[in-house]
Amino acid sequence: MMIKNVKNMLLENSVHAKPFGGYEFNRCPNLEIRNCFFFRGQTINGRIGTAVGAPAHLHHCIFAG
Repeated sequence: MMIKNVKNMLLENSVHAKPFGGYEFNRCPNLEIRNCFFFRGQTINGRIGTAVGAPAHLHHCIFAG
């Protein structure tokens, strides 16, 4: 999953199990990820890239695997 240039992006109440790729949020100011479950798959990585001073919030999530 790759998300780019989305202001106020919200990912909520999602289940991500056995992805073949990973997760990338790039240039998403005010990113919020909450109440999500991420289960490690075959190849996984995660990246959150924001500009200096742009907030990104990650809370109430579960990472397993």
